[in-house]
Amino acid sequence: MSVRRSQLPLLPAFAITDYKAQGRTLPKVIIDLESARSIQSAYVMISRATALENLLILRPFSAKRVMGHMCGDLRAELCRLEQLECDTIVRTPSQTFRHAQATSWKEKLLRSPNNASLGAY
Repeated sequence: MSVRRSQLPLLPAFAITDYKAQGRTLPKVIIDLESARSIQSAYVMISRATALENLLILRPFSAKRVMGHMCGDLRAELCRLEQLECDTIVRTPSQTFRHAQATSWKEKLLRSPNNASLGAY
């Protein structure tokens, strides 16, 4: 009786989600941008590599995966943080120039139609 066995060569691999990768720097990165669920997710994937030559994109992807608008929640949070920064500057009397600048920014933010709900946080 004769037995013949064959096997594909295997390499150990490591995979993590974009959420798990946040805050990490990886020496070599292989990414699948087609699987990105949002622009922020694509950004996290791409920005983990230390250099462009250390980044490999697994397959072709649609341009909409990396181009577009921020989601409404993120946009609202960034506006809230900008308004908080302005309020902090206004409350710090030692920064006269920045006080005037922050007051101007805050007025613009509150007048913006997209930020009407941000008057009180």
